[in-house]
Amino acid sequence: MNPFPFVVAEWRHARGVLIAMALLIAIASAISLGVTSLERALRTASANAAGRFDLIIGAAGSQTQLVLTTVYLQPAALKLMPATVLAQLRADPGVVFAEPVVTGDSYAGFSIVGTSAALASDHGRLLLSSGRWFAGMQEAVAGSATTLKIGESYTPLHGSASDNLIEAHAHDGQRVVIVGRAAATGTPWDKAIIVPYEAVLALHEVKVGVAPKHALPALGLPAIVVKPRSIMDAYRLRNVYRNSETTAVFPAETLTRLYQTLGDVRALALWIAGAGQSLVLAAVLLGLYASLSARAQSLISLRAIGAGPLFVWLTLWLQVLGILLVGALLGLLGGWLLAFAGAGVLSNRLGLLLTAELTREDLLPLVWMLAAGTVASAGVAWRAYVKAPAQAMRSG
Repeated sequence: MNPFPFVVAEWRHARGVLIAMALLIAIASAISLGVTSLERALRTASANAAGRFDLIIGAAGSQTQLVLTTVYLQPAALKLMPATVLAQLRADPGVVFAEPVVTGDSYAGFSIVGTSAALASDHGRLLLSSGRWFAGMQEAVAGSATTLKIGESYTPLHGSASDNLIEAHAHDGQRVVIVGRAAATGTPWDKAIIVPYEAVLALHEVKVGVAPKHALPALGLPAIVVKPRSIMDAYRLRNVYRNSETTAVFPAETLTRLYQTLGDVRALALWIAGAGQSLVLAAVLLGLYASLSARAQSLISLRAIGAGPLFVWLTLWLQVLGILLVGALLGLLGGWLLAFAGAGVLSNRLGLLLTAELTREDLLPLVWMLAAGTVASAGVAWRAYVKAPAQAMRSG
């Protein structure tokens, strides 16, 4: 006996309820898939952005803020360390290169980063899409995600006016010309304007620092990116420059701590999403149980014409499976759309190139939900079959 005509008739009869159940499953599944995919994309993008920063040295203070400001260009007023640290590092035989990174200025919402062309180009590995690298104090290279074009000029603004974290004012009389545009890197540096660090220091001879209104006795540096010659040199330098005046940090250390926090948030979100999926699945099965009494006559008719337990189970199982499959497929689509939209928002906000994608691992919760639904539907079918026809007719 073919169960599909009966199953299709039942779906048509209660399509409103079935659609609502499928949508509930889809929403719960989409949230779970979206959170998982976004968290993984954020990990990958942040790790790629920190790839060329082996060791960062700055003034004693928050290591996390040092990494966030130097690698991810998050606005903050870093303390200054003695400028002699740069000379010491460059004289160290265990250092391949040491290049300063100076932030604090902006223009049209884009951060201005002072550094060397060597670091900005990752020593020739990152190319320009057009133009050339700066050769003077009044020249700059625009990131690929900025709106500045070659030949345009601008006046730097001290601080980040949009976030209002640092004192903001224009460096009147200073005009900088864009001479090149960098190729896309998928990092926050794509939304930056890169200039010689000497130019930024020259603008802030008496205004850079934690308290911009107070002149500093001597000019210092907020951050230096170091390329150690070996792993042993890396750990030696980190230990040497972790003292009362300076701090040294591997960006990977900070990322690990951030990932642990992200992992906790992800676990909580997945637990909530999983609980939601379980509740939705329970609601679907309870709804099916409740509908058995209303469909008692149809089940009795099936048994009256000789339907066996396998046929009754198969009929109910196909009904439940159909709801779960439709909900799972809609959830898969919704999860991908959620991840895609979330990646776009976060990419624009953080400057990281987030690529949302679904993997086999993401499909496991859907597989478990289908398996649980299959087992539970067997229970529903068993309850429908064990009820005596005469009893079912009296109750119906």
